[in-house]
Amino acid sequence: MGSSSTRNILFFLILLFFNCFVTSEALGILNLNLPVGDILNSLVSINKCGEIKDVIPLLDNGFLFGKDTNCNYTNSSPYSKKAPYVVFGNYGAKNTIKNFLNIKATLDFGGQVLINNQYTLQLQCNSDAIDCFKSEMLNVTGDVYSGTNSKLSIGSFYLYKGSSINSDKRLTINSDLMYSEGILNFNSDSIFNTPVELNGGSVNFNSGNCNLNSNVNAKNNSIISSKSNVLSKILNLYNSKYNNNGGEIKSDQLNLNDNTCAFQSNGGNIQATTITNNGQMNLVDTNTKYTGLKVNADSKIQIQGGTFNNQGIDQDLDLVGELSMTGTSSILNHKTISLGQMLNLKDGDCSLNSNSITSKSSSKIISNNQSFKSTSKVFQAQEKSLLDCTNSNVNFEASDNLLLKDQSQFQFKAKSLFNMNGLVNLKDSSIISLDSSDMVHSNQHIQISDSSQLNVASNSNILISSGLNIFNGGIFNLNLNSNGQIKNNTLVALNDNSTFSVSNASKLSISESSNIQIKNLSKFNINDKSIVNLDQTVISVDKQGSFNSQASKLVFTGNSEAHVNGEFKLTSTTMESDGTKIIVSGSMSLADGSNVKLHNGKLTINDNGKLDLVGSTFTNNNEILSSGEWNIDETSYFANNGIITCDKNSKITSTNAGDDKFVLNHGMWSMNDNSASLKKFENYGSLRTVNSQLQFKDLTVYKNSELKITTSNIQLENDLIHQGKIHGSGNINGNVIANSDAILGDTDSPSLLRIKGNMVHSIDTEFNVYISGNATEGVDYSKFIIESDYSISDSGSSVGSMESNLGVGKFLQADSGSKSSNNNSTKDVNLYIKDKNVSGTIVFANSTKFNTGNIEFKFKIKVYDPNTKQYVPIQDDCKYKLQRNVNSLGVVISPFNSCEVPIVESPSTVGAHTGGDFNGGVNGIGGNGAASSNPSPTTQAQLVAHFKKSYIGLALGCVGGVIGFAIIVGVLIWKNRNIKNFIKLKRESFFTRMNSSNSSLSSYSV
Repeated sequence: MGSSSTRNILFFLILLFFNCFVTSEALGILNLNLPVGDILNSLVSINKCGEIKDVIPLLDNGFLFGKDTNCNYTNSSPYSKKAPYVVFGNYGAKNTIKNFLNIKATLDFGGQVLINNQYTLQLQCNSDAIDCFKSEMLNVTGDVYSGTNSKLSIGSFYLYKGSSINSDKRLTINSDLMYSEGILNFNSDSIFNTPVELNGGSVNFNSGNCNLNSNVNAKNNSIISSKSNVLSKILNLYNSKYNNNGGEIKSDQLNLNDNTCAFQSNGGNIQATTITNNGQMNLVDTNTKYTGLKVNADSKIQIQGGTFNNQGIDQDLDLVGELSMTGTSSILNHKTISLGQMLNLKDGDCSLNSNSITSKSSSKIISNNQSFKSTSKVFQAQEKSLLDCTNSNVNFEASDNLLLKDQSQFQFKAKSLFNMNGLVNLKDSSIISLDSSDMVHSNQHIQISDSSQLNVASNSNILISSGLNIFNGGIFNLNLNSNGQIKNNTLVALNDNSTFSVSNASKLSISESSNIQIKNLSKFNINDKSIVNLDQTVISVDKQGSFNSQASKLVFTGNSEAHVNGEFKLTSTTMESDGTKIIVSGSMSLADGSNVKLHNGKLTINDNGKLDLVGSTFTNNNEILSSGEWNIDETSYFANNGIITCDKNSKITSTNAGDDKFVLNHGMWSMNDNSASLKKFENYGSLRTVNSQLQFKDLTVYKNSELKITTSNIQLENDLIHQGKIHGSGNINGNVIANSDAILGDTDSPSLLRIKGNMVHSIDTEFNVYISGNATEGVDYSKFIIESDYSISDSGSSVGSMESNLGVGKFLQADSGSKSSNNNSTKDVNLYIKDKNVSGTIVFANSTKFNTGNIEFKFKIKVYDPNTKQYVPIQDDCKYKLQRNVNSLGVVISPFNSCEVPIVESPSTVGAHTGGDFNGGVNGIGGNGAASSNPSPTTQAQLVAHFKKSYIGLALGCVGGVIGFAIIVGVLIWKNRNIKNFIKLKRESFFTRMNSSNSSLSSYSV
């Protein structure tokens, strides 16, 4: 080469370069911009090719590199030399011709090796079982190419800017550290048993398996993995991009450490123990598995298609940034899940499984056309968090507690389904809203408080099969054609000024032994053509609660109950109740065209209860028990087809009735110890009064109906129209007009009626006189007293005026004129004898005198048969005889079956008017039917004496009509033949004197 002095200078320069190379970078990274580069440039003049033989002397064994004229070196045999420093190529040279270092056998340098940009290190060992190249440090500014399976074992491996590694075959790199600023292209398998530092440059993995068995730190780098399988321990990206195209990435840690990082995966698989994202991740059709996930603020993971699944539940998920999935199937299993910015889900399915999920800091969960499931024990939305679901299926399967607070919201829109299995707690003005969506809740209950709301609107549906607790201003809204179901023994409790609202043509069904409680200023409102059905349900309204329905429909069925201690108000509402028990201790009011129909069941109005009807209709087909107050205004209509019992303290009031508005009774209506003021009352059924004070403007007792009065007073403003049956005991203060269908008296018990007014009845009006008693106890029978004018009319025309009480008062007369068309009229009197052994005399007409006239009376008599329990015709007409005196007409009842019963002249006292009332005798005859103190008569003289003491006064009159089933037993006919003729019986032989004792009375038709 040259002289020894020249050789010494060269070695000095090499040692100087090595010293500078080692000390210039603390980490052993060569910086070619240092002045040491100038030293290397000076070597060019000494060694044009950078010949290795000039740097490292030939070995004694004769080994040498083959070299061609273009400075390409090739070793064909293993070479090992502990050289401190080896340089291939000239630093800074810009040759257009690339030189090659071809390694076909093991090349082992113990020191540092520099492959300058002039050279390409070609690995051609064709084996990764042995080291193809070894050194303590490899610095590359040129290229490394592996065309065969090769392995590098390097202490420190540095690839500088402009350098590259290209591998078409499997390449294994064993190193303490690999640092790259260059371009790495792996077109086959690669194994990195080294920490990798990537700073700038790029890495390409193409169609191979890359095992990065240590940490990889990429700064300002671009990594592309195409259909490659990349395995690393820790993959750190700093201002770098990673593109995975159809490959598989496995890493213990995948970290995007700043917001300039981007990770893109198109197809393939990603598997990481933990993923930490501070940048942007975009996964397309990628299947991702991980254990821990952390998405920090302002970072984003966007996933399209593929899967994104968590493999364990030991790690926490801290989603401070955004996780967006479209068309992705995802399972997130975490110990805890914290959502701080956004979880965006679309066109896929996602499952969150955790002990606790917290959504905070105005975070959002957006679900669009998504299946979203949570099996978390606690899901807490706070700090104005939002769950916004569109056309999604959201299923909280095993959540023990869903808590919304701090004005957080869950929104379900466009045919979404929210299935909640656990406790729901809304507080702090939070909202769950359904818009054209469905919600199904079961297990535990829903709590709504602090002005929070559960809104079900726009054709939505909700099913609640556990509890619903609304308090402290909470609101439940069922709105806009929506449907709600509450069933399965569910308790709905409204407390502390809370509201349950059904409105705008919505429908609510409450069933299966559910219970509604409305307390403490709370309200249950039904509005605007809505429908509420309560089946097997109990609803309770306390004193400060209210139940209101406006322009809607309310239906009770299936043994439901309503307990009203507060307000129950129906406005323009239809209510139907079937088999329901309603108890009103507060106020029940109907207004503005409301219509209530009660079927079966029972309505009870307690002492403090109140029923108000204003412009409404109430139809009772079941049972009403009232001791409270009723108010029926002039525009209302009340119809009873069932049973009504108004007990003590009950008060019924109606204002002026219109022409078509009235109270109508088709059923049984009993008024006991109460008062009523009714303007228009039409009775088609049974109206019974006991110890009551009743006032009527218009009272009509229709055919086949009954008015039974028991120690009561009825005050009439207009005439009582009597077409049915009136019986009992009491006063009717007013006039009574009876037609041909009218019946006065009963067949089951004596009547004692006083009509304090005029009575007009038809010829065909039926009188029933009930007779009971026996020879020992005396006889009791019906008494009818008219205190003013008594008239008989035919077809509405007056036949005569009988100014009489028929037993009390003035005298019986028929002198007011008549019409020829009314001649030969008849009047029936029916006698029903309860005890066939009764005996005595019954006076049916008694007066100071009988004026002339031709009106005939006819008796019909039947006796009660205890065997058949029916009234039957008499078997011995000799037992029942007619008797006439100047002052009286009567019937003699004998204890014997003998026609030889004398007709006794009445004593002078008979017919003397002494007055009388309900408790005393009638004109001094009969008294109250008490038994005689004398023993039973056995002789004719004793009979005469007995009859003198056994006269019983009978007062016949018309008071009203009551439906009767009486069997007509006897008829007494009056015919108005000659006004001034004496009244006489049809058969005058019947009225012969007593000395014709053997004349038979049976000749009179009875």
